Amino acid sequence: MNELTQTKRLTPRHIMVVVAACGMLGAMSSISNVAGVFFTPMATALNVGRGSVSLTTTINGMVSACVGLFIPKVLRSDNFKKLVLLAMVLMVGSTLFISTVSSLPLLYLACVVRGMSAGMVHFVTTTILLSNWYHEKLALVTSIAMGFTGIGGAVLSPILTAIIGRGGWRAGMIGLAAFMALFLAPALLLPITLKPGDQGLEPYGRKEEKTETKTVSGERIPIDWLTAGLVIAAASMASMVTSMAQHYPGTVSSYGLAAAVGSAMISAAMIVNTCGKLLYGTIVDRLSNRRTVPLFGAVTVASLLVILTARSAPLLIAASASYGLCYTLCTVACVMTTKEIFGLENYATVYPKVSMGTTIGNAFAAFYIGHLYDVTGSYSPALIMEICFEIAVVVLISIAYKRGSKAR
Repeated sequence: MNELTQTKRLTPRHIMVVVAACGMLGAMSSISNVAGVFFTPMATALNVGRGSVSLTTTINGMVSACVGLFIPKVLRSDNFKKLVLLAMVLMVGSTLFISTVSSLPLLYLACVVRGMSAGMVHFVTTTILLSNWYHEKLALVTSIAMGFTGIGGAVLSPILTAIIGRGGWRAGMIGLAAFMALFLAPALLLPITLKPGDQGLEPYGRKEEKTETKTVSGERIPIDWLTAGLVIAAASMASMVTSMAQHYPGTVSSYGLAAAVGSAMISAAMIVNTCGKLLYGTIVDRLSNRRTVPLFGAVTVASLLVILTARSAPLLIAASASYGLCYTLCTVACVMTTKEIFGLENYATVYPKVSMGTTIGNAFAAFYIGHLYDVTGSYSPALIMEICFEIAVVVLISIAYKRGSKAR
């Protein structure tokens, strides 16, 4: 009993791990969450279409997804800090280099390097870190860490917009590099390790050895890869929907409104992005994940319909705020869906693929939304596609749960 009490004690190191995870995800997500404020000024300065500039997000995401897929195989206790340091050097260095480029090939090359760095501090890395330190309250700390992806965008978007307005997009890129370094600093400077055992500590809520042995030796449920494919597809589409926020400055500009309205829309979405993930966990405890997904999906669809039809700044900002709930569906909802359908014993095998799907979806959407605008001169086709994707997310997850229930 005494041993069990000690393993449930929350130490300062446990809290430091959550802080480090928040910073890692804040740095990684800042690449995409504030990309929209750069699209228009960069396209104008480089004399190219917005689609050509938004392709940088696609490159970042694709490379990040590929690197993140291999993280479980290379991440070890003795190289965790080295991996974060390498990520910081590459992320900050490539972002500073982007501030100097004047051609698309060099811009795309820098984005390849930045995508590699993002993959090193990806969702896969942070969820492995958190699951090593927390056996209980894992859903809560995961929600907190993933919620920080929205804080970065909410705080940075207006700051970078102001910097761009005063000194141009190159100055804004330098400012972004500084924030990236700031976000990654806790993971480097705080005395944490990949596993608590490396410091003579135990995971919070670690169960007794007998219970662990029973779990490990229990029957492993085979993975139904068709069901996994449904979850991956749903995650990818859910992530595509979140890419619309990057184009809000351009959207409101096409509506004849000031760029500041677009920046406010991004901030509103990012704030609800953060709060929504914590709210999601609370609602799931009462309704279940399976029922909460359609609820958040319906709110997102309604919000996109308002953004598609409204031309009032206050209404657009309010709709963007409620739209911010969609970020939960490609993060916390995907984690919980994967765990509930495939079980903890298969989570480490399936989730990296799901995470890759979200990254690729976000990257692809950032590309096609920009090019749809270049072709049509309007963001309406993209908004209609996002509405269809969100409906598909709810349908696919519902089917996946039905198949998962039969398999178990």
